[in-house]
Amino acid sequence: MEHESKKRGPMKRALHLLGLAVAIAAFAYFVLYAYRALAGQDLSQLLQPRVMLAGALLTGLYALLVSLTAVAWSWLLRGLGQPAAFTVTGPILATTQMGKYLPGNVAHHFGRVVVARGHGLDT
Repeated sequence: MEHESKKRGPMKRALHLLGLAVAIAAFAYFVLYAYRALAGQDLSQLLQPRVMLAGALLTGLYALLVSLTAVAWSWLLRGLGQPAAFTVTGPILATTQMGKYLPGNVAHHFGRVVVARGHGLDT
């Protein structure tokens, strides 16, 4: 059985690379936006050990939740006669979980800039 990347045609490979480029660009935009938005803000409260521990714990629990949901989805599909391993459902679920936040959270920032500029405000 050939590896999936070997089965991809030139168009699928190009779309994959385009998707990767868009993801990198979105990440770079987020980092720059966050840096500009947080410049000059007092973030020392976020560096307290209890806050950092809570953030790390919640991040771990979220990752566990996504993994458990992928396992449950695999079991559900297997029960419906469509076996799909965790190696298939895990990446799909993780990607869509992150992707569902991107359009709404980015679009409202762009909209805010457009509306603010219409009123003579700087970004």
